[in-house]
Parts: sequence; structure tokens; C-alpha cells
Amino acid sequence: MTEDELPEELNDTLSEEDELFEHHRIVCDKGQSPMRIDKFLMIRIEYATRSRIQNAIDVESVKVNDKPTKA
Repeated sequence: MTEDELPEELNDTLSEEDELFEHHRIVCDKGQSPMRIDKFLMIRIEYATRSRIQNAIDVESVKVNDKPTKA
């Protein structure tokens, strides 16, 4: 279902803030060797810079198991 197909009252509840950010869900392989989260995300997210990822971590926008993470 696209945003255009949502009922009007539900569509109105979508915040403008959500539209300004990209949302990613990344799942690690079980055999993944330990790696800094900023380096890991830089490899996985195309066009992401390490400084932008670090800023997102600083403002608690990056979560691991639904909890804010630290760089």
C-alpha cells in the first residue's frame, strides 16, 4: 500500500519528520566478525559517509536490538 492509498486520517498522522529520513533495517550474519558499528553501516548503506553515521549514532538514531547504540 502506498502513501496515496492510505486512508486520509492515517495519512495525516504521518509526520513530516519521517519523510525527511531514510529508514534501514540491517540484519547481521551469525558469523559476522566484530566490527565498529559506524564502519559496518558505511559498508552496508550506499552513499553514507562515516561522519553522517557517527552523527546519527550521537543523536541516538542508530539502534541495535531496538536500543540506541554508541560508536
